[in-house]
Amino acid sequence: YISLGSLGFGEQPQDLVVRQVGPFVEVRWKSDTAGPTRIRMLAPHNGRVYENKAQLSVTTHALRIEEDFLDGAKLRMQVIMPSGSSSVEFKHEYHREQIISKLKPEPGITEVAVTVETTRNTRAALEVYVKGRPQGRKWSCESSSEAKVHHISLSGIPAAAEMEGQVSVRWSEQFVAGGRRDTVYEKSVISFKTGEPTYRKIFSTPQGDVIHPSPLAEDGVVYVGCDDGHLYSIAEKTGRLLWKHNVGAQVRGKPILDNGHIYVAGRQGKVLCLLAKKGTALWTHEAKSSVEGGLTLFGDSIFIATEAGSIHRLDKKSGKLLWKSKGASQCVAAPVVDGERVYVGDIGGLFLAYSLADGKKLWEFRTGNKIVAAAAISGNYVLVPGMDEHLYALARKRGVVSWRKSLGSIPGGMTVIEGLSTIPGGRPRSLLYAALTKKEKYLLLCANSRSGATLWTASLPTEVQGQPAVSEGRVYVGGTDGKIYCFNADDGTKLWSMNTGSEIRGGPATTETAVLVANYHGSLYRVED
Repeated sequence: YISLGSLGFGEQPQDLVVRQVGPFVEVRWKSDTAGPTRIRMLAPHNGRVYENKAQLSVTTHALRIEEDFLDGAKLRMQVIMPSGSSSVEFKHEYHREQIISKLKPEPGITEVAVTVETTRNTRAALEVYVKGRPQGRKWSCESSSEAKVHHISLSGIPAAAEMEGQVSVRWSEQFVAGGRRDTVYEKSVISFKTGEPTYRKIFSTPQGDVIHPSPLAEDGVVYVGCDDGHLYSIAEKTGRLLWKHNVGAQVRGKPILDNGHIYVAGRQGKVLCLLAKKGTALWTHEAKSSVEGGLTLFGDSIFIATEAGSIHRLDKKSGKLLWKSKGASQCVAAPVVDGERVYVGDIGGLFLAYSLADGKKLWEFRTGNKIVAAAAISGNYVLVPGMDEHLYALARKRGVVSWRKSLGSIPGGMTVIEGLSTIPGGRPRSLLYAALTKKEKYLLLCANSRSGATLWTASLPTEVQGQPAVSEGRVYVGGTDGKIYCFNADDGTKLWSMNTGSEIRGGPATTETAVLVANYHGSLYRVED
């Protein structure tokens, strides 16, 4: 408060100083008797005059100026009122606003929660609003005590199910003259809680045999390989079995779909090309060694890596062997191709690059432990996930280490998304998502794939052995505890989890309307999210 004592009608203006930048300035004039009081403010720096409307039956009169002022700017105030005891309260408000991209109608919403973190104990006033449909919908509340972390659930939640538009959260703190004016805002997170989403089991293998690999979902059909030696084709929405094909051995790698053809490999080393509609075999290639990590498609070729350490390049139309190279020991992950080179790691910790044209070995790099997950390409780097708890970025041409990050072991692979911005209007970034195991702790990681810088991590209650799936601003992983977990891709906020009842070994698959995941008991679940 600034005490100005008793002012009579038309007394000289008083100078007040704006001590901090803010979106508005508010002046409140309090008198001991009700009367027609008018507040007039003059801003010398721009010559503008602001004044309120006089009210007859109140003792507190306010003038709010919706304008930013420079720190230290002066305002000249004049109060026109009957004589009497009075005082003035001069305050301004500091705020931050976070835009949460787009909100789509979600019938299952049960709670809207806002978390604000500050650098010191303070009270926070929070306002959440939607610019869109329906117009004018807003929630607001104020934390009840001073704290550094404010977690507030907002009222009026059922209406959130009908909302669509741009969602924002505004955090604010009010200051009075003479009070602390240091910036205390740290960050804010908004989350829409829906509980467990709608899901159902759509398919089970005949004998409940283990499903190791991730499902492949495309055009309303799900393809999944099983330890009973079959590749199954299933209607996504109904779970109806369309066809099955006996591969001849356990299927541990995810199949590939391309131009009406399905490519799949079995543990006995057989690679097959099938018609996607009927499951009829068109050609077979005998690799004569188990294929654990699945296949890679690039251009007109199929690439596999075997447990014997051999790399095969096949013509995808005929299955003809174009070249075969040796140099690695046991390989359990699929190769990665960048247009000039083929990369593969082995369980001895060796990572190798071969010429795409003829299979000649170009270079090799040794990590500190085995490599069980596939590498990934990002810009000029090939990213190598070692089980020595390091992620290596190697120059693609020569295999030289560009950077190395001690993040944790990556047993299930990485998902790299190039040129994506998680901030509306922000500069595009290349992002990497991976599930980590580090010192007996389990984490979900989002990092800059070009620099290795961690953007966020989220705690996981269990190990994840499959590759994360990223779709529509969400990250999905399957745990060895039998649960599928969903996180916000922007900040790592956990959104929901769902229990399938048995260990999940592979990663989830996503479609436009659902998430699909298979478990250790041979069950395939469809989750509507």
